[in-house]
Amino acid sequence: MSLQCGSASFCGGLLGNFYKMKQDTFSERHVDLVVPDLGTGREPLRMILWLIPLGAEVIPGERIAELGTPGIVFHLEAEHAGTLVHQFVRPDDPLKPGQVLGSLRLSQEDD
Repeated sequence: MSLQCGSASFCGGLLGNFYKMKQDTFSERHVDLVVPDLGTGREPLRMILWLIPLGAEVIPGERIAELGTPGIVFHLEAEHAGTLVHQFVRPDDPLKPGQVLGSLRLSQEDD
């Protein structure tokens, strides 16, 4: 699979299509925020910025974080409503597909 965006472009909602969440094994009320396979090949993928502070509530479709390679920025979007309860990576940390970035505690309506 290949994901292409122009040089220094923002891929905005594209990442929502590749966004992957998995159920936390410790609780049915938490989901992990997982780095999707963006098809960046040998280009290094890095955490750029958390757009939502720890403890903030999010709604489906809301941008949570920016991930990037040189010249391209990808937006990680929430698929569920909830509260950001963990951030396991910091800005400029290297990332790889399948890596857990953080986790959301699901809101009541998303149970």
